[in-house]
Amino acid sequence: MPEGRESVYLSSNRWDELLAPSITPPNLRLVPYRGELWLSETTTGKLISVGNRHLARLGLWTFRVRGVPYRPEVAKAADLTLGTVVRLEREPDNEHDRNAIAVMSGVGKVGYVNKQMAARLAKLLDTGDRFKAIVVAGAPAGEESSRVQVIAADPALIAHLRGVRRPTNTPREVPQGRAARFFAWVIGDAKRGA
Repeated sequence: MPEGRESVYLSSNRWDELLAPSITPPNLRLVPYRGELWLSETTTGKLISVGNRHLARLGLWTFRVRGVPYRPEVAKAADLTLGTVVRLEREPDNEHDRNAIAVMSGVGKVGYVNKQMAARLAKLLDTGDRFKAIVVAGAPAGEESSRVQVIAADPALIAHLRGVRRPTNTPREVPQGRAARFFAWVIGDAKRGA
């Protein structure tokens, strides 16, 4: 980095401080950067790669979708533009991996969550945790998309990252799993009239 130029990325020596699970909701927002969605730490405005290892402890699961080149017709037909919702579908009877999680678009299976991430994420899905998954790197329908990256979290956390607030008069589902603390913040905020 040339002298006098400040990095756009959050320094690794601040990760433990600013990406702490005790900060609820996390001071993060999804922002466009170089044709992808990145996380921005809101108190500093610095960027954090969606692949940062500290994100899982915040309930954020990020992964590059595996197997996309093996399904080029689906990848090309699927709308995989930034922010598009995709579905995570467990495949416990998959002959290659009992923890397999398929990434589904409106037109079919795009690929899979990698094995290491699937082993951790499958346990949460199997115990009833709900996830919303969105594309953070991909391409619109009709364009080749060999690289697809997804971020998944509790739906309320994804809404927070996108800067979307739930209207206070909408019914809320009972939180499950690791989402309970985040929901406590959302419900508390709504009760305060925010």
